[in-house]
Amino acid sequence: MVYADSLDFYEVRRMGALTGDNLKTLSRCYLPLIGVEALGVYFALYWDLTSATNSVETHQSFFRRTLVSSGVFERSLSALEAIGLVKTFRKKEKPASYFVYCIYPPMDAPSFMADPLTAPTLKGVIGDEAFARLSATISKVDLPEDMEEETTDFASFFQNTIISNAKAEKNGKKGAIPLTFSIEKFLKECSAIGIPSGALSEEEIDRCAKLATFYDLDESSLASFCFDCFHPQKKMGQRIDFNALSKKGEGSLRFSYMRKRNIVKSEVSSENQLAKKIQLMDEVKPSVFLSMLQGGHRPPYADLKLLEKLYIEIGLPNPCINALIDYVLTKNNNVLSAPYCEKIAGGLVREGCQSARDAMEYLLKVDRNKKEKSATFAPKYSQKPAINKEKVEEVSDEEIDSLLDDIYGEGNA
Repeated sequence: MVYADSLDFYEVRRMGALTGDNLKTLSRCYLPLIGVEALGVYFALYWDLTSATNSVETHQSFFRRTLVSSGVFERSLSALEAIGLVKTFRKKEKPASYFVYCIYPPMDAPSFMADPLTAPTLKGVIGDEAFARLSATISKVDLPEDMEEETTDFASFFQNTIISNAKAEKNGKKGAIPLTFSIEKFLKECSAIGIPSGALSEEEIDRCAKLATFYDLDESSLASFCFDCFHPQKKMGQRIDFNALSKKGEGSLRFSYMRKRNIVKSEVSSENQLAKKIQLMDEVKPSVFLSMLQGGHRPPYADLKLLEKLYIEIGLPNPCINALIDYVLTKNNNVLSAPYCEKIAGGLVREGCQSARDAMEYLLKVDRNKKEKSATFAPKYSQKPAINKEKVEEVSDEEIDSLLDDIYGEGNA
């Protein structure tokens, strides 16, 4: 949000027409979230003279004409931008800047009530009972219960080639990251909200899917975020601003719950603290795991970007990232060093590690090799003699658990 000076120029551009149903949706669904002031500013902008006459005015003339103060305008504009009704663009000039306000019509009421961002927010504001009553007033198509929709959508009809190629490419890669995400459903959601079919390249679709898996976003939420970061005027392959998309994903993180993933599980049968720690590494996202190590507090943005890079660019599975986090923090005085993590992550990927135990065994082997090469190295976690190299690849589960305890010990779990 950039605040406008009263002498800055502006113009308004309507990005769609308001209908009677739109007005009902604004009153019933949007009003409780943005307030009367913001809704009034929205209508004032929509019917502003600059939109009808293609002219330019100063903000001061807008304030005088609408009897709105600059403070009210700024607060209202922030709310309108956050809810998706306004997009603001600015060109810095001297002595005054130039603003363009793009005014969008609201989404229809059923979509608003089904949206994973707006619906829970509205429910939290007006309460469960009021939300249930409002939902009951939203018109729905009455159909027999035994009927299923068989409508062919645009994306599935025209984009079968893109979808199949993207899936085949991922399935054909050795050690590819398993995605708990439907590309086909994602493309349907994109088409439904206004991203033209075929507008995204296969590389963009693949990266979007990986970001969704990393940030635990469903197809509808990711499509909504992509729409905000979509630039149709740019050439194919550069239309999604992935920096902005990553920030939206990072902003959606919640650390109050955990969700299980379809991942490779470590083969551990023990019930000790180390075994429980390995199982936890297998089941939670790296962002959640790092938050737990910080007492439930949100990790710094730089650390979250590092975790994203390990998953998206380097291709390290989540359980291995968790094991790497624990190892680096233990070895590096609780400092999550990016160069250190990336160097070790490359070795984990080349080793083909998939589970937390795979990663911990590899890290144990690397740590042991360092000890054997350096005669002056003083072991931090154990004074036990080094294990014979010929026996590293063939040791029992009990011996491995014992070795893992040397580095990760139950006291660190």
